[in-house]
Amino acid sequence: MARDRFRALAAEGAPVAIDDTNCFRWLRDRWRALAEPLGYQVTVLYLPTPHPEIERRRAASTDRPLVREEIRPPLAAFEPPAADERTETMRAGEDPDAFAARVLGARSSPPSSTSDPG
Repeated sequence: MARDRFRALAAEGAPVAIDDTNCFRWLRDRWRALAEPLGYQVTVLYLPTPHPEIERRRAASTDRPLVREEIRPPLAAFEPPAADERTETMRAGEDPDAFAARVLGARSSPPSSTSDPG
């Protein structure tokens, strides 16, 4: 469904942000394979959060709190962006609004024309 929504927005030439963990390189590669032929440049927004902080937040969650034993396998499997991936990294202690302003300031314009790869 997200890929269809992306295609629809791309057909309008709209700027697009995908809000997803994309914790594996192959997931990010799939987005690049979809976006780049349509003239979009993919930038990974990487927020490196220490594992103890993630565990604390998940334990405090009212949605579905996870205990440490449940959260550790996905944390261990996470693949940070590689050197060849276009990435903007939130610096330790950086204000989220400052990070957003820095990233949005670096964002390029949407493409002038697009086509659907099928």
